[in-house]
Amino acid sequence: MTFLFLRYEANSTSSNEPGSEKLKPVPELGALVKRMLDQLLDSNDKDRAYLGDLQSQEVALMVNNLGGLALLELGAIGDRVVSGLREL
Repeated sequence: MTFLFLRYEANSTSSNEPGSEKLKPVPELGALVKRMLDQLLDSNDKDRAYLGDLQSQEVALMVNNLGGLALLELGAIGDRVVSGLREL
């Protein structure tokens, strides 16, 4: 899936706070999802290592697009994230 956005802002919030990084051009969806999962699940990062081994746990996933995407696009993203989690 290719996005037509000019820029992607990671970890932005609904309160209009700036994201943690801005990517330009926007990476391909698979690369972006891998980057985000790596960032969220890094067992060497003391702020995120609390998740432990995901293989032995049930996981709930919530994807919030802050109202910026159509449901079809959001579904494609959700599918890619689930696939990425299964590959861990």
